[in-house]
Amino acid sequence: MWRKARLAFGDGARSLTCATVAAHPWVYGLGQIMESGAYLSPGSAIPWLAARLSGSSDSGGVVVLMVAAETYADFITQLDGLAGVLPLPSVTQVRRLAQSAAELAAVRMQIPARMGAALPDAAPVSASTSRQALNAQRIAAAREQASAASSPEGLAELMQSFTTARDAALKVIAQGVDELKDKSATVWVFSRRGDFNTTAAELVRDIPAQSAVYSAALMFVGNVEAVEAMIGE
Repeated sequence: MWRKARLAFGDGARSLTCATVAAHPWVYGLGQIMESGAYLSPGSAIPWLAARLSGSSDSGGVVVLMVAAETYADFITQLDGLAGVLPLPSVTQVRRLAQSAAELAAVRMQIPARMGAALPDAAPVSASTSRQALNAQRIAAAREQASAASSPEGLAELMQSFTTARDAALKVIAQGVDELKDKSATVWVFSRRGDFNTTAAELVRDIPAQSAVYSAALMFVGNVEAVEAMIGE
């Protein structure tokens, strides 16, 4: 059964190992790519996912997360929220494709700048000789550090540096965990356990957001406890 839910990490985060299938406007043969943009309705995305389940004699857990919108701006906003909570490659890829399409549309509306009117962006400039010189400098510096650490004073200083770096790294990790817990996304959720044929039939029943023209869905199949633990009210 479909419902709208809040997706977020809790205190009991778990590892996730399962099969994933993504449906989005840029899947070949699924979405509609037009001059005005890329479109995919939930009414097309969800049956496509259900077809991946039907005909299978297997059973297990299935969770589908979907974002759907009637405007492109809202679609990107929802993808931002989902990618912030669940930055899986399939999710971030859809987010990049959507953002690239939006930027391309904006560029088409702008007057092209005159060639030579501005300098190119700064970029690293490297040649084989300069790289060799830099590597030689790094090797010399490493030798000096190694020789300095051979004395008792050097070893004590090295241990202190290690302790300081470790504490700083642990602090960054703790801050990252706290920031992750503060993130959430509102998504459409379908969750069911059982044989895949029945799940496929239930998946296409009462598909939500039928008026949306932009949608993306991610289906998890198998050991889905970690995803289910992220789903709230």
